[in-house]
Amino acid sequence: MILGDTGLPQHFSLIEYAILYDPNKHVKFAAMKRLHHFKEHPNFESLLEQIKNINTNNQLEPYFSMALLKIGVISQAEFESKINSH
Repeated sequence: MILGDTGLPQHFSLIEYAILYDPNKHVKFAAMKRLHHFKEHPNFESLLEQIKNINTNNQLEPYFSMALLKIGVISQAEFESKINSH
């Protein structure tokens, strides 16, 4: 996931694919941990919506909430509340 650490726009599709389509949960989690590097990408908001739609059973937690915290969508208190409720 070195490419994911760069945040370069040309690597966004790699992160997107890993989160949405890779069958290995560890690959998904590794990509989620790097998602915040791409917050300036024009398709970032769309990807967040797609992740929210596939995270119906919270299978991407706590990594999805960690990503939301890193980009400022949720506060530390909201993060802790969400994590402690699982």
